[in-house]
Amino acid sequence: MTTALNKPVTRRCLVASDAGRRLVVTLMPGDVLGIRLSRGRQHFIIPLLSCYHYAVKMHVAARRAERSKKKR
Repeated sequence: MTTALNKPVTRRCLVASDAGRRLVVTLMPGDVLGIRLSRGRQHFIIPLLSCYHYAVKMHVAARRAERSKKKR
């Protein structure tokens, strides 16, 4: 059983960085994901459903590329 997301949960990434600054990810109520650079003010917000659809598209594209590579 999972816990409902009632308040924002923020975590700093260990490896992912841009120009030496780590990413900070926030799961927000309303099924929204916020991403910003550490020590930065600007949040980039994306709905979780959009993240899911993008991940599925990437997975499908990778499998197609793999199949295409096998055919050659």
